[in-house]
Amino acid sequence: MSDTSTASTTRAEEQRVDDFYNDGNTCLSSDDGVLFWIDWSRLARATNAQSTVYDDLVYLLSPAIGIKRRRAMDGNDPIQTGAPARVVRRFLDMINVSSPVYPLGFGLNETKAMYVLCERLDVKDNILDLVKERFNQLSMSQPWSVLIWAGQRNDVYMAKSTLKNMTAALFVSGQHGEDRFQETLNALPSPWRTNLLQLVCTEGYTKMNKRGRYFSCLAITENWEAVANKFDPENS
Repeated sequence: MSDTSTASTTRAEEQRVDDFYNDGNTCLSSDDGVLFWIDWSRLARATNAQSTVYDDLVYLLSPAIGIKRRRAMDGNDPIQTGAPARVVRRFLDMINVSSPVYPLGFGLNETKAMYVLCERLDVKDNILDLVKERFNQLSMSQPWSVLIWAGQRNDVYMAKSTLKNMTAALFVSGQHGEDRFQETLNALPSPWRTNLLQLVCTEGYTKMNKRGRYFSCLAITENWEAVANKFDPENS
């Protein structure tokens, strides 16, 4: 047995099999060492199984019915999900029912992991839309956190959806409401910062404080629907 084969077998032995998803002909691996077995037909129904994402997987061609079917694996070379077991398990729960529902209680970090997993497996729109809707719900209370993540991925569509849930108070407070606006703003890509400030800061004016000193102010828009519609950092 080669060193590579031995190492592969050792890795598989170090992983444990999920208590529920323990039978099938296709194996997925979480990034924290749990193996999930599922029938390829179920995964294929939820994903664009003929896309290039699956080119590196081993298929058997069935000429009689004209489709490709996943070859059973021994667990040494599973599909790497890049997601923790909790997220993989809930993903499989979603695709194993006729009417998928997004997992209750999933917060921002878990939803990020679910989104990346869905992208990696090239899931169909009806599944991905559930994840996007959860991001929209989260952006109502954490718009900056979702916006920053969208910026890291250059996802303008998600940014537009998030900006519709922004308010002037949340905008100037910064991420986590810690009044660190500049630090939060700098977490966005430079073109995003520029475009956002152009759309959000509507006009300047001068104000006097209690000590009789004047200082400059910028008015912040309340029309976040318009900001979202006009947000276009690539062409600003």
